[in-house]
Amino acid sequence: MVRSRSGFVALLPVRTRVLLVGNFVSSLGSGLVQPFLVIYLTEVRGIDVGSATSVVAVFAAASLVGAPLSGWLTDHVSLRTAAAVAAGLSAAGSACFAWTHSVPVAALAAGLHGAGYGGLATVWTTSLSRNTSGRQRTVALGCNFIGLNLGVGLGGVLAGIVVSTRTPGVFELLYLLDAGSFVLVGCVLWFATRDGLSAVDGAARAGVRNVLAGASARPELLHLLAFTCVLMLFGYGQFESTIPAIVSVSELDPRTMAWAFVGNTAVVVVGQFVVLTRLANVPRTRLIGGIAACWALCWCLVLAATAVSGTGAELLVIAGVAVFALGEVLIAPSLPTMVNELADESVRGRYNAAYQWAMSVGLVGGPLLSSLFFRFGNPTLLLVVLLAGCALPMGYARYLSRRLPAELVLPHPDDEVRESNAQ
Repeated sequence: MVRSRSGFVALLPVRTRVLLVGNFVSSLGSGLVQPFLVIYLTEVRGIDVGSATSVVAVFAAASLVGAPLSGWLTDHVSLRTAAAVAAGLSAAGSACFAWTHSVPVAALAAGLHGAGYGGLATVWTTSLSRNTSGRQRTVALGCNFIGLNLGVGLGGVLAGIVVSTRTPGVFELLYLLDAGSFVLVGCVLWFATRDGLSAVDGAARAGVRNVLAGASARPELLHLLAFTCVLMLFGYGQFESTIPAIVSVSELDPRTMAWAFVGNTAVVVVGQFVVLTRLANVPRTRLIGGIAACWALCWCLVLAATAVSGTGAELLVIAGVAVFALGEVLIAPSLPTMVNELADESVRGRYNAAYQWAMSVGLVGGPLLSSLFFRFGNPTLLLVVLLAGCALPMGYARYLSRRLPAELVLPHPDDEVRESNAQ
């Protein structure tokens, strides 16, 4: 149980702590390459910026396949099998990126990596949720998010020290290290995951489609999935494509992205602890509205960066990415927590897969949208569209605060009892 605000990590189950360490290792490898993908494809491999952002969309599109496949394997075969398949695909995709010289090869690498990455996201959330419940589940998902961002941030800093567009061999080595991190994390998941039910009833055997088709009994799930799609389209779906592309077309120092990830990571690490300890009793619909508000402010800052040059533009981009992190820290205690509150063990894998699928829909549409604007040479208009688009989930959050049942919007009563008894 969660007994204090300062020691909640130590009181998580041992399996959960092992999984959190594994997530950090995987994220460290991803951080070596994630901030530089568009820059790597455009400035090192000579691929045009429109095609490069489309490769990011291929990555997200592949996760549309990887997430439901992982959910089906989790509920029908085993969580370990799902973890092994997902980690293997991610490792293969990263290795392919090391030798990418054309758009087709880049698309193949993105497809393999995306399918595996989408599957791993489902595996992580499902495994953490099976090991925890109530307030512990919120803490575990929040700490998982801290580890993810801390790993990505540290990896970005390390890569920023050595990366150079004039030395392709450095990028190749970084992608191979990323592939190795997925092999390692696959081993961690194999030994640390706990498989749930060995069998499911006949009504649950049709996969994610059956989960969605049967959601008329749980309309809350459809509302959360719809909100997630819109939020990802104008937010996360743009993070890895639009901001690096703005840095590239504005001819800013590529290391700007490394420093931006430093700021992003610092805000995530500090902010997530604040959310987990100080905002635990805030209605979850207010948290998801805050995500959209923070991301709207981010696009304001990046838009301002296009109007200036030099150090001023770089500082605005870094500030925008840091503000983006304020919205990121509100995700773990809200959206995935709400999804897992709705799920029972027989469908938990597929509920988490449906959530990852909804995220991926937005992540596919985001880079495609940005690619369209960049192809026509109008990134400023894109930023205006993104800013306006963030107003949609802000309004949707207010609607959901009235539509969703109170037990889903508010923290579990037992959680408040545990906290008050601990204090």
